[in-house]
Amino acid sequence: MLAASYVRSNEAFNVLINAVLLPMFFLSTAYYPGEALPWPARVAASLNPLTHAVELMRALAFVPEPARIVGSLLPLLAFTAAMLALLTRRFRAMEVVD
Repeated sequence: MLAASYVRSNEAFNVLINAVLLPMFFLSTAYYPGEALPWPARVAASLNPLTHAVELMRALAFVPEPARIVGSLLPLLAFTAAMLALLTRRFRAMEVVD
């Protein structure tokens, strides 16, 4: 949503989303385990909110350990709070165009 607030056309939005989402998918643990990644990619994956969402779904589906659930949920909540703060600031600064 933050990215969408900066672009003016559908084409630019599609380019931006593909430029952001594809690296997010490939730098997460959605396709392969994080332990198999080299350390720079592992650090990038640990900063990726998609990694924590995937790990949360795995923890809920396969091994419902409270520590794994909380360990995945806290970074997601922090990311959500940060994005909400940025979006609120951005939307308040935007001009309304009729």
